[in-house]
This record gives sequence, C-alpha cells and structure tokens, in this order.
Amino acid sequence: MDNTLNEMKEQLQLLHHKLEQQNIVNDNLLRKVIHHNVRRINRDTLIMTIVSVISVPYCACLFWWMHLSLAFTLVTILFLTIAIVYTLYAHQGIRASLLINSPTAEVARRIARMKMLYARWLRFSIPFIVCWTAWFAYEIMSLVGISAHERKGILIGAAVGGTIGAILGYFTYRRTQRLASQILDQIKEQPEE
Repeated sequence: MDNTLNEMKEQLQLLHHKLEQQNIVNDNLLRKVIHHNVRRINRDTLIMTIVSVISVPYCACLFWWMHLSLAFTLVTILFLTIAIVYTLYAHQGIRASLLINSPTAEVARRIARMKMLYARWLRFSIPFIVCWTAWFAYEIMSLVGISAHERKGILIGAAVGGTIGAILGYFTYRRTQRLASQILDQIKEQPEE
C-alpha cells in the first residue's frame, strides 16, 4: 500500500513538473509571437512615419510651386502632422523590447488599445481624404495659366498616386490589425496562471 502511494506521489510530481515545463514552453512561444509581430508592426509604422515626415515639406514646396491656395497647403500640412502625431500616440508603449517582458494582461491591453486607435483613425481620415480630394480637384481646376491638357494630366497623376496610396494604406492597415489580432489570440489561448 505504501509502495503504491509513493508511486502515485512520484507520478503526480512528475506530472506537475511536465506541466510546468509545458507552461514555460507555451510562454516562450507566446513571447516569440509577440516579439515578431510587434517588430513587424513597428517596422511598417516607421516606414509610414518617415514617408509622412518627408511629405510635409514636399507638399508645401510642391503646392507653393503649383500656386495652390495657402489654405489648402496649410490644411494638408496640418493633416499630415496630425497623422504623424496620432500614429506615434497609437504606438505609445508598443515596443518589442518592452512588451517581451511585460505581463500578458498588459501586452493585451496595449495591443487592443493600438488596434482601437487605428480603427478610430479611419473614421476621421477617410471622410477627410474624400473632402481633401474634392478640394484638390477644385484647386487644380481653378489654376490660371495652364491648359486643359495639363489639368487633366495633373488630375490623372493624382488619381493614380492616390489609388496606389490607398491600396498600400489598406493593406498596411489590414496587416497591422491581423498581426495585433494574432498576438491577442495567442494571449487568449494561454492558460490562466
């Protein structure tokens, strides 16, 4: 009887040990997913931020050279600046080196916050861009001293560039949301400690 009881205790200890090892392995895999996905999200964000920062002086110079209205130029620069600041705000606390050692509840909170802020940005930016595009077309049609052929060329170039930008922006948004969802899903699958 004592022998059977001792064997059962040993088996129970072995089972606890294996479960501990499994939890460590699961936690390590979760940390790798967090690290990998956050690095990809931040890389995309860095590229978008650099492009936006370069766009501010580029748009200012180009619109001045094209003799577009000062109001249009200032609104464009203001929008780009707000987009940069909002992106940096949305990514506050989203660093792979910081999140890798944070409790999973904190990681989930920060990633969910970023996802929510990205979705909120679309509610503002899409209507703004629609209005901005109409205003841009009006500005181009109001230009004096250029031919109808030149106006058409500018508008077609802007439409092609805007379409490419919209497609790239859409896919970047979808990838960011997917990577963030993967992190959140992995955290939900983790057993409670």
